[in-house]
Amino acid sequence: MKRLLHLGLLILIGCVWLMPLGDVVSAQDADETATAEAQGDAAEEVELSDDELAALMTRVDRFFIDQDMADLTVDVDIYRDPSNRLDERNIREGNPSRIAGLSTIVSHYAYEYPDYYLLTIMGEVLAGSEAPEERIFFSQLLPMPGAPIYTQDIRDRFDINFQGMDDVEGVPVYKVRYSAKDRDTEFFDYIIYYIGVEPEVILRVESAFDNLWYVGSGRGNFYYDNWLGKYLPIYGHGTVSFYPNRRFNVWGRWYRWNWQTAEEAGIGTPQESAPVETENSSEGVEGEGSG
Repeated sequence: MKRLLHLGLLILIGCVWLMPLGDVVSAQDADETATAEAQGDAAEEVELSDDELAALMTRVDRFFIDQDMADLTVDVDIYRDPSNRLDERNIREGNPSRIAGLSTIVSHYAYEYPDYYLLTIMGEVLAGSEAPEERIFFSQLLPMPGAPIYTQDIRDRFDINFQGMDDVEGVPVYKVRYSAKDRDTEFFDYIIYYIGVEPEVILRVESAFDNLWYVGSGRGNFYYDNWLGKYLPIYGHGTVSFYPNRRFNVWGRWYRWNWQTAEEAGIGTPQESAPVETENSSEGVEGEGSG
């Protein structure tokens, strides 16, 4: 049973509840795509100082709180799709659980400002900010929007470097690499984050892992949308490969969002680095993230 749970964790944190940008440009619109094309080779010359990199990653870390979201919970259903039955339309608008041949992994995510998160899969705690000393199957570094990835502990354990500009389906992104200082204790050998220039959100993740049980890599993209008065990840798609010949095609969908405002959570009004207009009342919000 635990090996199955561990595999579920690998599928999840191996960057696979993510989405290729396809016909819908992730987190951007046609104007931003045109801007990216106009930048051309000049984008390759962009450099970030250490202070600028720190400021960027801090803003990425504040994804939820800068939208006045605290004490947040959300469900994420993961769908193994070996027969390629899913696409961006039916993952967003339909009910994938009713599609024959799909295997569903039910997970739940909780976030508390400033740097706490907890991930459970099939009722088992498998990832979170309070990692035990032996972290082989319990990662404190979860490649997902809003998970704290720039805490002091993570900076102590990973070398974090800006690797220049890139693009995700024509959208300009910053490319930031996290390399484990001690691969014997960390789940991930490395993670590469592709972070949008505007807004500054994680659009793509690539990773590699190598431990006693599993060797492999993962890659996938996030798709966001305006939902419930916020800017939220809605669904995603990606793949994870295990050495030597196992490959999983996986989709994921975020739904049943619930959170409090910072004031309700008792942490005061957050200092907003990117103000976001909201339509929410002062009560916690719950809804289906189907767009």
